Amino acid sequence: WYNALASPTYWVWLNTLAPGAIAVLAPFFAGQEDVFAALQITVLSDGAAKVSEKAGLPAIVVLGTRWVVIPGVLDADGRMRGRTFSWTQPKGIALWAHELFHVQQYLGDRAGFVWDVVKGACLSILDGEIYAHDYFPYEREAIAFERAVRTTVEAQH
Repeated sequence: WYNALASPTYWVWLNTLAPGAIAVLAPFFAGQEDVFAALQITVLSDGAAKVSEKAGLPAIVVLGTRWVVIPGVLDADGRMRGRTFSWTQPKGIALWAHELFHVQQYLGDRAGFVWDVVKGACLSILDGEIYAHDYFPYEREAIAFERAVRTTVEAQH
């Protein structure tokens, strides 16, 4: 089923997920298909991506229902601080599921999600970090979901 994804870059320019990518992730979002309809993808220009990288920002940022990504992160060999987002590896599939889980969280409780972002950012800064995952409850939930997805995908192959 990995081959069903074809080129992982073509769908990015359509600002949505390819049918093959949805097929891979859909079992983990049963009853939550609205996340696929709501998802929008924006790819930064090369110039904006360079500024983002110099600022130390991650290669993908979730803003509500939008993924903002730097060019290349959606490629098979794309990297995010040493983590691959490859659709050919259980680890990569789990990371994409993690990011889509954030869209689900946002759709489920927009005000609560935004509050967690603001509160987590303030606590992170007070602790001397820009983005400390421990201060973001939605990140802890997404990490647990990511681990469950990875375990499931690894068991299937």
